[in-house]
Amino acid sequence: MERPNLDVAVNSHVQKVVIENKRAVGVEVIQNGRKLTVSARKEVILSAGAIGSPQILMLSGVGPRKHLEDLYIPVAADLPVGENLQDHVMVDIAVGINESCSYRLEDYSSPWTLMQYYLFGTGALNVPSTIEAVGFQSVTPESKEKDWPDLQLHFLSLASTSDIMRRLRFTEELIKELKHRDEYEFGFFCLPSLLRPESRGRITLASSDPFDYPLIKANYLDSQYDIDILFKGVEVCKKLISTKSMQSIGAKVLDTKPLSFCKQHKFHSRDYWECVWRHVMLTIYHPVGTCKMGPEGDPTAVIDSKFRVQGISGLRVVDASIMPWITSGNTHIPTIMIAEKAADTILDRQPLPPQDLL
Repeated sequence: MERPNLDVAVNSHVQKVVIENKRAVGVEVIQNGRKLTVSARKEVILSAGAIGSPQILMLSGVGPRKHLEDLYIPVAADLPVGENLQDHVMVDIAVGINESCSYRLEDYSSPWTLMQYYLFGTGALNVPSTIEAVGFQSVTPESKEKDWPDLQLHFLSLASTSDIMRRLRFTEELIKELKHRDEYEFGFFCLPSLLRPESRGRITLASSDPFDYPLIKANYLDSQYDIDILFKGVEVCKKLISTKSMQSIGAKVLDTKPLSFCKQHKFHSRDYWECVWRHVMLTIYHPVGTCKMGPEGDPTAVIDSKFRVQGISGLRVVDASIMPWITSGNTHIPTIMIAEKAADTILDRQPLPPQDLL
């Protein structure tokens, strides 16, 4: 096998991990149309994310036995790879306002906006993802008692125009139904999001071809709990929009009639919203959990507490896929923490005490 080098590592498409006698010895990659096998001096560390890591593992023969055998992939380890998929989802409440205190899509490319940002660090480009405010709230008796929020509210400072809806991947048919949103030049989204979903999805292979995208079954709203929390989030948004401060800028919920595919339900009822969400659901792109970490002997776990793939030596997974449960908030910083902990584990060093990190 070829020795690893930076050029191969960076500019290639990883097909699978090479496993010999239950040990990872390298990776198979495609570079410039050529298949290369790159050897590992010590271990293989897989960090392809909650979608990519399970795909590569299964292509390598690490995954559910029946699924792999159905695709004629030799099984190296029978593990629940791809199961336990979790994600943060949100639903949109579009609000129009009469004041010019939000941003428009054209603001992000205007010379004045660029000058504001580069000279003063202000303006539209200074607002991460146009989200000017985020709030956390406990909406169930249990979460209130524990002071453990189960709902997150994002306030996206853009009017919900057709162009914005296209960027959010709304279908053209839905955009046509929501054309009335274009009547407001300024506005914002109130986006309730579910922090601890009970629904679980899975990742499977479409084929044994590494260039075929894996199949993602998100399984959103499989749990009634998830629907109940999102409905409470809608009520929180409506309550906020009706406050004196919001009314002073003319805040108004823009969708005032039912969508055609849910008109059989009473408008804004729980059944109506559930119907809408089963047609239109927004992801926050926080997939986790598909290579679950667990204790030795846990039949639902893929890796152990030291990030090692169970049953295969010399192979670790270090990314958001190892989370047993999704975090109650954004997954970015927790994923950095996972990488830091993995580095300490692999190098067998003690983490710095908190006071040394300040």
